[in-house]
Amino acid sequence: MILRRLLLCVVPLTLLLQAKAAPSVTPETARGLSVRTSSPRETLRTFMTAMDRYTAGKLNGDLSLLQSIDTAVACLNLDGVPLVNRSHDGRETAIFLKEIIDRLWVIDYAQVPGPDEVAGGNLTHWELQDTGIVISQAHNGEFLFSPSLVGRVGPFYEQIKNQPYLEGTGQGAAYSPPWILRRVPDWARQRRYFELELWQWIGLFGAILSGLLVRAVTGMFLQLLKLLTSRTKSDWDDRIVAALTGPLGLIVSCGFWLICVKVLLISGLALAVLQIALQVAFFASLIWMAYRFADLAGDYLTLLASRTESTLDDQIVKLVARTLKLFAVLTGIILAAQNLGFNVVSLLAGLSIGGLAVALAMQSTLTNFIGSLIIMIDRAFKVGDWIKIGDTEGDVEEVDFRSTRLRTFYDSVVTIPNSEVMNSKIDNMGRRKHRRVLTSLRITPDTPPEKIESLIEGIKQIIANAPATRKDLYHVVLKDFGPDSLEIMLYFFLKVPDLSRELIERQRVLLEVLRLARKLEIRFATPIQSLQIEPSRELEAQLD
Repeated sequence: MILRRLLLCVVPLTLLLQAKAAPSVTPETARGLSVRTSSPRETLRTFMTAMDRYTAGKLNGDLSLLQSIDTAVACLNLDGVPLVNRSHDGRETAIFLKEIIDRLWVIDYAQVPGPDEVAGGNLTHWELQDTGIVISQAHNGEFLFSPSLVGRVGPFYEQIKNQPYLEGTGQGAAYSPPWILRRVPDWARQRRYFELELWQWIGLFGAILSGLLVRAVTGMFLQLLKLLTSRTKSDWDDRIVAALTGPLGLIVSCGFWLICVKVLLISGLALAVLQIALQVAFFASLIWMAYRFADLAGDYLTLLASRTESTLDDQIVKLVARTLKLFAVLTGIILAAQNLGFNVVSLLAGLSIGGLAVALAMQSTLTNFIGSLIIMIDRAFKVGDWIKIGDTEGDVEEVDFRSTRLRTFYDSVVTIPNSEVMNSKIDNMGRRKHRRVLTSLRITPDTPPEKIESLIEGIKQIIANAPATRKDLYHVVLKDFGPDSLEIMLYFFLKVPDLSRELIERQRVLLEVLRLARKLEIRFATPIQSLQIEPSRELEAQLD
């Protein structure tokens, strides 16, 4: 049926030969039809008018009129039909129903209950002259064709399909059996197993083998493409082929199987199961491929950012890369939900009703996201900096949408929400131009003043000669008298890029100070510890 409709749309010139049987549709009546289902009369009139337009569109190749079948489907109660099957089963039911009515009854709308009869409150259903075609009141008050029609109109049509159309009707829905049914032998249609006819099982087995063959051919094509790209100087084409390898084969094979399901005219529960499984696999593969390309785009942006001197674009690129991946996944899920029959627009509108609750739930996430943007714009720190945030100190490992991660000097990882980082005092130790060294030398109290002066002058000379020290600001003085030592203060700055270099240069200066002290025979003081021993009772007795 699908292929038949495509042919009817693509080659309308051949269909003009059948235009004699088409009901007349003026431009005024083709401008749109509202769905009226307040009574059986309104429902039947809406359905028949929409199907007459569909028939005219099919015979004349008018796509705008072909869409009228959706109005007719709105007159059907499809509550019992799986969501994924509603579009297919609804259209098929509408076509068969129109074919049946135009063969059995010339409708006199005056005989069909209208709004006046419904207003009394006693009318809940109406049957079309003992045909089993019932229009009943649904739970929302609308009058719709009964759900029992789905699945019954097909066999019903097979029983009366040889009867002629009645005069004064729309002459059916221009339905003709699918081409594949005209070629299937009777013996293959007479046997049915688990809701499928024998020819459909044979077709499914052939479709599975053919789909696997299509996937293998796709893999061979990608291998050939990989061989060609390996001869180029750039590695980006190789990465593109690598991103396609895997998901592309599944996408092609799942698409092929979805077409086979339509061609084999599978319906009912089997159609629902196969469509859901194949569409989920198809869109999962599509999301997988889109995710890989988003990752590839992130790597390319990272390469471009690495060529600039600014570090701000490096951090922004990381956020953009994550955004691309998230966008790829969400878009794939929305498309999958839409194709599975869910009304995504209504779902999003329903979410807006609870917008306040969602906003409250997302408040912290939004605050953290804004915090990450502020961190990047303010450039308070970058990845690799040594910073202090409150009581936490360490090297910045990562800044993402929600948090900042620090690698502490204990080699642990501390995760801080960006909202807290944004409102905290940040001490960026990595941006110091000079790193201060403040320490003290404690020498013995009996050191002669002359040696102390020699030591102080010698230390100043060491600081002045050290390659990594700041030469315009340093202090070496006798600072204080202690109970067991003399304290000499060393205060100077190092011009080094990181902590590792700072420790090395600090060690170099202190070792020179130690060598100078030994050369001057100056001893470092050690704290005096007193030990009080109480005599035992036996010793006291002996002393007495």
